[in-house]
Amino acid sequence: MNHLNNIYHQYQAINSVKRQVDDETAMLHIDFAENYVSKYAEEVQAVHFGASKPQISLHTAVLYHFGELDSTITPFCTVSKNLRHDPVFICNNLKPIIKIIKDLHPNLKTMHFVSDGPSSQYRNKSMFFLMANFLAVKLNVQSLVWDYNEAGHGKDSPDGIGAIVKRIADQSVARGNDIANFEQLITCLYENCRGVQILSVDEENITEIEELMARSLTPTFKGTLNVHQITRSKNNPGLLRAQKLSCMDCRPHQICPHYEIGVISTETVHNRFESSIPSPPRNTKEVLPSSPPHSECTVTDYDSCHSSPERRSPAIYSFTVQQRVTLESQSESAVSLILLPSVPTEKCLYYKCRW
Repeated sequence: MNHLNNIYHQYQAINSVKRQVDDETAMLHIDFAENYVSKYAEEVQAVHFGASKPQISLHTAVLYHFGELDSTITPFCTVSKNLRHDPVFICNNLKPIIKIIKDLHPNLKTMHFVSDGPSSQYRNKSMFFLMANFLAVKLNVQSLVWDYNEAGHGKDSPDGIGAIVKRIADQSVARGNDIANFEQLITCLYENCRGVQILSVDEENITEIEELMARSLTPTFKGTLNVHQITRSKNNPGLLRAQKLSCMDCRPHQICPHYEIGVISTETVHNRFESSIPSPPRNTKEVLPSSPPHSECTVTDYDSCHSSPERRSPAIYSFTVQQRVTLESQSESAVSLILLPSVPTEKCLYYKCRW
């Protein structure tokens, strides 16, 4: 019954976003199509049954946005020789689409992404890190929201784009043309697939994302498979809010009393070790690490947060020995932030912060 409720709720929430798009809000629905296998118009039997034919990666997307007079739909398909389906290459596929979105909507403030939730692709700590530190930065939006369909129910418009692209390629082969490699597929789609924007993805541009990913200190979020919505606000760019279902009532910068199950810190090596220590505000509490390495201590008494049953799930934060840690309690959202400074050491302490 819970599975059925999740299916219905997610469909309702995603359809609600589609109806609310305007000049400052857009939604991008994305998914990987099955790799296209190269084909020949005529093949000997050995090639037809036994050859290891080159494959080509297809990443499809549908943009729901506001056109000249009303909401409109723009389909995309990024084509690549690289068969990786990991978060780094997902972002590489999204780079040319983001550029087009920014050209269409220079005043964009809120960007919604929708996808299915495989843990090897869209729903994992690497993707969470890149949401906050790459996608939101490239889009330069106030809020970024990522919604996940319920497991096994992610079929939607991007799958139709993949079917169109493959059918056009197969029709070209049926007319006597060979599609034996990446270049021939791109040429075929440029000439015949007029309704879908075909974008070639260069593997050389992936270096920027890999270097950024190498600096990630994002911990694994306990309960990742239960997450159906991630929100990020420019007011607190390094913090993501994880929710068990998509909430259309709460804004990305607010604590959701309906579905929130935790927060995810997406800091980088640069943020942790090279930034200077900000001066503690008035309503702060300082904790000086005094326990031996690899020990745990529970930090409580987070103002009014401690009285809320929804906020009592523990979160693990790690930081180095002999560092001063400032726990800041914000009056508006009552969320605890850990401000980590200065020089790293080899040993680490693990503080279990409970609110």
